[in-house]
Amino acid sequence: MKKRRTFITAIAALTAISMGMAGFSGTVWADPEDPVNPPASSSTGSPAGATAITGGYGNKSGENTTFTFNKYLIFDKNARVPNTEFTFSIAPADIETAHLTEQNVELYKGLDGVVFNDGDDTTANDDKATFTEGMTATAKNGGTPAEFTNNKGAGASIGITDDASEKYAVDSVTLDFSAVEFKEPGVYRYTVTETAPTGAYKAETETQRTLDVYVIDKQTVKDGSTYTELEIEGYVLYDKLMTEAALNFDTDGAATGIGYNQSEVKSGNGKKSSGFVNSYETHNLTIGKEVSGNQASRDKYFAITVEISNATVGDKYTVAVEKSDEDTANGVFANADAAVLANAATTVSGTNKKELEVGSGGSVEETFYLHDGQYITICGLGKGVSYEVTEAAENYTSTNGIEKLDAAGRPLSSLDWDSASGGNDALADLTEGSIGGADIHTGFTNSRSGAIPTGVILSVAAPATIGIVVVAGIIYLVAKRRKDDDSEE
Repeated sequence: MKKRRTFITAIAALTAISMGMAGFSGTVWADPEDPVNPPASSSTGSPAGATAITGGYGNKSGENTTFTFNKYLIFDKNARVPNTEFTFSIAPADIETAHLTEQNVELYKGLDGVVFNDGDDTTANDDKATFTEGMTATAKNGGTPAEFTNNKGAGASIGITDDASEKYAVDSVTLDFSAVEFKEPGVYRYTVTETAPTGAYKAETETQRTLDVYVIDKQTVKDGSTYTELEIEGYVLYDKLMTEAALNFDTDGAATGIGYNQSEVKSGNGKKSSGFVNSYETHNLTIGKEVSGNQASRDKYFAITVEISNATVGDKYTVAVEKSDEDTANGVFANADAAVLANAATTVSGTNKKELEVGSGGSVEETFYLHDGQYITICGLGKGVSYEVTEAAENYTSTNGIEKLDAAGRPLSSLDWDSASGGNDALADLTEGSIGGADIHTGFTNSRSGAIPTGVILSVAAPATIGIVVVAGIIYLVAKRRKDDDSEE
């Protein structure tokens, strides 16, 4: 009996060894020490510390489990990066049933478990692309920036073109698929949605995009045993929401052969994209000063106060003050003085600041000092921001706005802000309002005239004329008398 028991034990051992050498593909046990495919849990009947891989598949490996896309914000070259954020969400795409594409790849509805993860210790705001004042902004000139075109094929631009009048800032958002339990190889489709702030922000690309995740079957041999697992091989973010059922794309020689880095999908489908694009619409506020009248001083500085409201706390605006600050090609005009000192005609003094920062309550107020023919420009006010410009006219008559010509038809404005109009232009926009779809040109005309007593000139001239006549008469009579005396002799 003991010999029989020993024989059965030996046969079982030999059978186990032969199964291992043959790479048995029935039920395979995941190695608990394998860092690529650690076990998720224990199953009934499994060896201690191992996890049964049902159906020949288990969890995907831990490699290539994150996907990062960019968020681009475009704005005027003279504006500053605004304080704002864009929020993203991801959900399984609306695919009713899985089906085989023409490339023999199964297309599935995405699975739950995707999270946003920017790599720090918290998950707060990981679903947001955040822009802050002080971020690096890059000029959009010198050729279309490389990052605006997907690096895996021609014709995959995300819509940003070369423009020397603009610049851009960029932030990134990362999706983490490490917790997703893929069950079969294939393509898993998701929808990524962007929620943008309102007002000055305009979407330049589609706010809903399709994201395809390519999963492959991967076999690993370790210590003489074969481990079968699923691994994410690549990602494709499209430039729109894909409504087509099949994956109709052309491959560009991808090593995997499944086309996850195709250069361009066929007609009717979208193109690859590296991110989302929004523009931040801003405009400039130019303020001028002109004086007129025979008693007006061209050297007198007037205090002009600007209040900006309905803005974002922390936003900053550049103020063009001096001639060197001008950028006339992009609507920025300036020829004022950085420092203002009192003179014979001026009782005020101060400094014309070159930067404004929005404080609590979303507003900022600052006073500037201008004399005749001077102007400044506050740059990069977002669409919808409110402004109000007032002045201390002192003993002058103040009129809102500056006309092209004065009442006598003589030039009044000193600013040619519209090169197409010919000559200098009126600054006739309202001194109070909201930033809309164009730059604002406004200011004040201050006049002071005095009545000259012309009667004084006439009252002096008349006696002088009479005196001249009398003297001339006397001289004539004296001369005539002498002539007569000479004749009698």
